[in-house]
Amino acid sequence: MNRPFETALLYTKLNRPPSAADLVIRPRLFRKLEAGLGARLTLVSAPAGFGKSTLVSSWLATKSALPFIWYSVDGNDDALGTFLTYLATAIRIRTAEPFQQTLDLLMATPAPPADALLSTFMVELSSLPDELVIVLDDFHTIRSPDVQQGLEFLVANLSPRI
Repeated sequence: MNRPFETALLYTKLNRPPSAADLVIRPRLFRKLEAGLGARLTLVSAPAGFGKSTLVSSWLATKSALPFIWYSVDGNDDALGTFLTYLATAIRIRTAEPFQQTLDLLMATPAPPADALLSTFMVELSSLPDELVIVLDDFHTIRSPDVQQGLEFLVANLSPRI
């Protein structure tokens, strides 16, 4: 069941971009991404237009058994509530886990403190039974210190399965 705020989400932001048929496979870079699976965070960095999204998308296309979510972040997601709503919704769609406490807090008036929201999200994320790869495409568009600090908190406290 969609909650009121979920109906306003752009669900296309939660889809991995399709891989082109004439794509050049980059085995060395694929191996680097594979090695990153054991880390808390893997950063793919290059100038605009160098194929970062294409690389990660095409690598994921070869990993059919690897559960992942894709979230194409943009400047409109520059509020912690918006960012976590998209993230929780993407995880909810992929895993069928409800993330109910987080989503209830996101709907609360007045808005709860950021630490309560992040802690609740982290508890629900840590309770996922299986591994999950989270791709935050174009995170560099986020300028909000709240979102950046929120992501730092999440990465620092991630379960080894995430």
